[in-house]
Amino acid sequence: MNNSNETTMFSFNFSNLSCHRYLPSNKFAAKIAIVLTIIYFCFAVAHAKSEATQSTNNFTKQKPIVTKDKVNKLNQFISQNMKKLDVPGVAVGVLESGKPVVLKGFGVADEQGTPVEATTPFKLGSVSKSFAAAAVMQLSDEGRLDVDKPVVNYLPWFRTQNKSNSDKILIKHLLSHESGFSTLAGNRNQHSEENSPTVYQSTLKELSDIKLSTMPGTRYQYSNVNYQILASLLESIEMSSYETIIETRIFRKLGMSNSFAHKTDKNAGKPASGFQFRFGHPTRFEDQLGRVTIAQGGLYSSAEDMIHYLSNFLSSDSQLFSQLSLQRTILPQDANAKRGYGFGWYVSKNDDYRLLFHFGESAGYEAVAAFSPELDIAFVVLVNANSSFGQNNVSALLRGVGNIILDKPTPKIEASTMEKTILWLIFLIPVVIIFFALNFLRRFRNKKILPLTRPFSVIEILKRLLIPSVFLLSISVIFLVLLPRTYGSPLSAVALFQPDIYIGIIVCSSVAILWWFVRSTLLFRSN
Repeated sequence: MNNSNETTMFSFNFSNLSCHRYLPSNKFAAKIAIVLTIIYFCFAVAHAKSEATQSTNNFTKQKPIVTKDKVNKLNQFISQNMKKLDVPGVAVGVLESGKPVVLKGFGVADEQGTPVEATTPFKLGSVSKSFAAAAVMQLSDEGRLDVDKPVVNYLPWFRTQNKSNSDKILIKHLLSHESGFSTLAGNRNQHSEENSPTVYQSTLKELSDIKLSTMPGTRYQYSNVNYQILASLLESIEMSSYETIIETRIFRKLGMSNSFAHKTDKNAGKPASGFQFRFGHPTRFEDQLGRVTIAQGGLYSSAEDMIHYLSNFLSSDSQLFSQLSLQRTILPQDANAKRGYGFGWYVSKNDDYRLLFHFGESAGYEAVAAFSPELDIAFVVLVNANSSFGQNNVSALLRGVGNIILDKPTPKIEASTMEKTILWLIFLIPVVIIFFALNFLRRFRNKKILPLTRPFSVIEILKRLLIPSVFLLSISVIFLVLLPRTYGSPLSAVALFQPDIYIGIIVCSSVAILWWFVRSTLLFRSN
């Protein structure tokens, strides 16, 4: 994540959090409460992984020309920062005026040192969503579905907790993330390893217990569940697996020979291995994720194949779908808005041109794909490592490549001071608790602190038990409940994408709960 004040190709908006305040009467609790408040506030500012709030700044008005000097600058920027970030491999592709002007691999694809090439497949993360949207628009061109019709017209059994509300969800609402499903609902099964042929159908049936957070069509809210529903819809209409649909309708049709839908696909090539950073060091991630994540973020492709794919969004003779469907795909739902979301693509507009783009992050990989019809340019960046909060800022590498292509200043690669501070604080809190716990135990053993005695005084109970207990338990509530709900990321997803943060949350919460239990037990122990 990057919080630089420099102009970047992509910027992020953050949701405001209302800070829960605690008013302990003792100095120790007061100090820790202040620390927790700072952490809670900083998370609200620093949380830049939610793809639901990505947007762009205005860009240069002059059409970028990919000159030899710019290519050299790209090569230098990537090589230097791969070393700085300890990133194993990167693949880059740039298309200008219908011709690939950059197709290159950097670094290694695996632990054996296999060189990355333009043909090396990488996991696309949420860039995969545009493929689902393209397949839907193909069916629309064929007259087999209408994106302006309700989902229940095609999946009669589909429903949420309130059927009358979910009956109002149109297919276009799924494509544009305006269905009313929350980000949290979309991330509840990120860790699923199920590969059943009916996994999408069974996943959708679980939605009968989910309550929509907003009425359909009223508000943009990024949610992976939208594309799980679209995958089920495609399978129902085509009477085929989602993998086969994408393989037939897009990969094979466009000659994308180094692309595949899932690691279990019989046509799967050998992709670049994914790496996660464990306290700053790249570690191989063993991808065991199941079918349910394919449509939302599980496709694999190479830089070469992606450039060919993106060229169809710039061509007047697209092999993907009709010009009418293309224009609808790249149009935000609020046509007058400067920034928005179309069908599988973010849209940013200024007076001169539009930029369509999507970031993708999955465990072990990051990607960005973008194109501009007015500039007649497209680019893709694929990396076989994903950012580590407060440490390895892979996202800045992606943005930096885009900025160079678009003649913008490159962002700072280092993780922000705020992120680093938050990461240290997460691990510092349990150390502080242990320090005060040991001090308490020493004084208790020396009888400088005595157990509570009957009859219990209200003031004594409040001061010695209730306030410290509320404080200690609030640590666990904040980290285990409030933060996951606020950012739409259950702990299972945190463990998958940010293992360091997950370890910190578990350690911090466990120490707080354990000390609350031990402290309370000692205070009630008979003399």
